[in-house]
Amino acid sequence: MNMLSFLGETPTIALRNAQEECGEDAIVVSTKKISSANDGNKDMYEVVVALEDEQQPLKHTKKISTNSNPSRVEPTKDVKFYDFKEEILKMQDAIMQVQKSLWDPKSQLYDLTIPPEFVEIYNLFEQNEFDQEMTYTIMKKTIKQLPIALKANPKKVNDFFKLILRRIIPIKQEIPLRKHQRKIVMMVGPTGVGKTTTIAKLAARYAYKLGQNYKVGIVTLDSFRVGAIEQLQAYTNIMRLPLEVVKKPEELAEAL
Repeated sequence: MNMLSFLGETPTIALRNAQEECGEDAIVVSTKKISSANDGNKDMYEVVVALEDEQQPLKHTKKISTNSNPSRVEPTKDVKFYDFKEEILKMQDAIMQVQKSLWDPKSQLYDLTIPPEFVEIYNLFEQNEFDQEMTYTIMKKTIKQLPIALKANPKKVNDFFKLILRRIIPIKQEIPLRKHQRKIVMMVGPTGVGKTTTIAKLAARYAYKLGQNYKVGIVTLDSFRVGAIEQLQAYTNIMRLPLEVVKKPEELAEAL
């Protein structure tokens, strides 16, 4: 890799010199001011570029300057560096925000316009086919209550969104069972939403985690899905809990 240095009276001129000499593939390594008009010299900037193609013929291998008197260019003791990387990252973030906000009718949720800072969250809801009314409720509350100071920080926006979400979603507090009381919890929902996993976690919690020595049994009505019984059977074997398989409605009462 070749490291080449180019001079110019402005950073733009120095960069243009580098591009004319090395082409668009050159990578800018650093940009710095090496002389100042305040010291009696002209303002002079140095751009250092890296060229990956070592076989590419170059017209010059030394510094190129627009100064008519290169001998007067003397580096000062206090060299100031200008970091283009930070500016480029800012531009990339701005471009990403623009790209995310370029969606049509979906950006309108009833009478609510989704601002760019909420695009990532909104798209997540859309991809998971979240209920539109629930999306509207959550979005409206979050947009309304979000402090203006947080809008420029995507991470803080997401954290605030999670805070609002925890306030909206109702959580039923657990009440200890009375002596000889029986409690039945039934899981209903489409395939793949996590019913079996949730059943296994609740069973383990009541059987081993609460210190109450609850008697726990599992009943499954899902005898249609391939591998459904086997998956639940694996969990119950590990936890040493009984499992009843119900195939007809009249069998449910007996299983319970």
